[in-house]
Amino acid sequence: MTPEERITALKEAEVELRRIATMIEKALHMSGSERRFGGIPEDILTILDSDDGLVNFIRELEYADEEHPPWTRPFASPKNVTRKDI
Repeated sequence: MTPEERITALKEAEVELRRIATMIEKALHMSGSERRFGGIPEDILTILDSDDGLVNFIRELEYADEEHPPWTRPFASPKNVTRKDI
């Protein structure tokens, strides 16, 4: 899978997960089960929007080949082994 195909697949997954969160929220509305299962849509959105979430992962893939300013690179990072050049 090429990086472009991977990004496209992840963006499609993001759209589907947002749709699923909305569907679950609608299904739970006034069902009496909100207390037990009402956190599921929020959990899905957290997976998408948190700092380590899918949205930021997609952004990292999109901008992986671009040069970043040195102050944004960590001194030592297991993710960016080749970027320890500060």
